[in-house]
Amino acid sequence: MKTLFCRKLRRGLAAAVCCAVSLCAAVTPVQAQTMQPAAETAAKEVTYRLIPEENRISSAQIRSGSVDVKIRMYIENDPGTSAIALQFGMPEGVALKEGGFASPYCYGDGTADSARFHSFNVEKRRVTWMSGTMISFLVPTNSEIYDLSLPFVEFTVTLPQGAAEGVYEVYFDPTPEQDGTATVSLLYSSRTINDQGDTERLKVHYNSALIGVGDSLLRGDVDLDGDVDVADAVAVLQASAEQMVTGENPLSKDARFGADVNDDSRVDVSDAVLILQYSSMKIANPDADWDDLLG
Repeated sequence: MKTLFCRKLRRGLAAAVCCAVSLCAAVTPVQAQTMQPAAETAAKEVTYRLIPEENRISSAQIRSGSVDVKIRMYIENDPGTSAIALQFGMPEGVALKEGGFASPYCYGDGTADSARFHSFNVEKRRVTWMSGTMISFLVPTNSEIYDLSLPFVEFTVTLPQGAAEGVYEVYFDPTPEQDGTATVSLLYSSRTINDQGDTERLKVHYNSALIGVGDSLLRGDVDLDGDVDVADAVAVLQASAEQMVTGENPLSKDARFGADVNDDSRVDVSDAVLILQYSSMKIANPDADWDDLLG
């Protein structure tokens, strides 16, 4: 029986490797054909990523009371952002408890005060930030160095006691809102391009925060069939390859939650490798679990 398992594992691993090679081959020509335009576009793109401090809540936790989860927002691949306007969306029943700019935070001297204008509105779940470079003809240009390792804002959401089991998504809300007579375009990011304070809008990518409630959620189960095997690793590789081309992950929130086995709010090749390692470990020792692999 164990020999049969090993044979299946070898076939599965070979299939996964072939899939990865095929996907890379499929992606490579696109990159080669668009190498120069991609380089130009990359300089005008930015990624916002939300990372929850605790993204797996047990059934016992949610039964015993409400649970607060701290979430930090990071700005990646920043080409020199000088203005940001965004709003958070919440699932029904989840509330934004508190929030503000991180300290120390990624722009400037450790507080949001290096910005010309900044606001975190908890009631509207809206964040607005503007650096001195937006109006450089009025104030000196902000010359502070952006620190990718530090968060931009951090906030706390509350899941109520007895919340249903499942995956909850805290996301960037793309819906424009009416604010008086003006339409506020949320999820906006721009950079200053000259000394007169003129700006250009950046292309923004968003990674939401996923919080799983309940003991039935299975880490590594991407195809949601109740098992963790080579097929799940292949699904991660396919999603990762598609995201390289489009900038967006094609998986559903439930599948993304299962795929993010290392809890870094990304779905990439490192998750696929861990899933393959876990599948192999379970064949050798059916009593093993993710703690044995992740520590």
